[in-house]
Amino acid sequence: MEKFKDCQALVPILRHSGTSVEKKLAEFQEQAKTFPQTNRELAAIHFYLHFALWDCQDRWRDKHRGITNFSTLLREIERWRFERKEKVCFVTFNYDTMLEEAMSQVLRLEVSDIGGYRWENYSLFKLHGSINWGRVVYVIDPDPNKNLDRLYQRLIDDALPGAQVITNTYRLCDHDIRPIPIKLGARYAPEDTTSVVLYPALSIPVEKKDALSCPREHVAALAAMLPNVTKMITIGWRATEAEFLNMLLASRSVLVSGLRQPVNLLVVTGSAEGAAETVQNLVRVTGASPALFQERFPVTTGFTGLIINDLERLGAFLRT
Repeated sequence: MEKFKDCQALVPILRHSGTSVEKKLAEFQEQAKTFPQTNRELAAIHFYLHFALWDCQDRWRDKHRGITNFSTLLREIERWRFERKEKVCFVTFNYDTMLEEAMSQVLRLEVSDIGGYRWENYSLFKLHGSINWGRVVYVIDPDPNKNLDRLYQRLIDDALPGAQVITNTYRLCDHDIRPIPIKLGARYAPEDTTSVVLYPALSIPVEKKDALSCPREHVAALAAMLPNVTKMITIGWRATEAEFLNMLLASRSVLVSGLRQPVNLLVVTGSAEGAAETVQNLVRVTGASPALFQERFPVTTGFTGLIINDLERLGAFLRT
């Protein structure tokens, strides 16, 4: 936060006891419509989130050393997928890359560019963006002295309507939000990225979280896949993302020959209250009914509880 001072005036409000961070951030987004300075404050939060989450993930990796709930979950899903000749689609609203790292470790699936999130049997969609994504910015020149802090501040200072154009062109980026070169082929050198400026590609975590931060091609591919879904597992998800829920609801109106309705649903959460909230939100937002989902008894001991105590239940759910 000290590095991105423009967000500091908002911090006491966000830290206040009993305050919903998502609700307050949504209020700040509304303020930006009439108080332009708020755009700079929210831009600083984008940069803060990128660096804070990247650095936290690096420190956590030094602790877990590759032994994670993600890797065990992926092994169980792959065992089922291999036996049944199925396909798997992951949708995440998190910004970190722990799932991708586990997919590389367990499934040998790598992401080499922004279009590389679909494989023969697996797909991954990060609808709220990722810490290793950036959006190309136009109407700004890179700092000739390669001063990254100055570049970040300039992007924050210019976060006003009409000052710059943050495009819908997404690129993989490194820790310092520099584009990762794309290899153009064995006979060609990587493209020149010195003139490419990126802005953190992640959604501000606001209540109801309607804004998507991912390539249009990803959204279109997900919409095409959803009608084929027969089983759905939610892990720590409250079902508050209206944009995705609307996609899910629309997908249920597309009948696919040979697929059973309704979709089998397994909710994994940290409490019975959390499981009830997820189901209630599904009903409230999508109008879900027995014609849409068939809920199984939820796992209320969280992600770790699922891995430690309920792998047999997970297996039974997958093989039903």
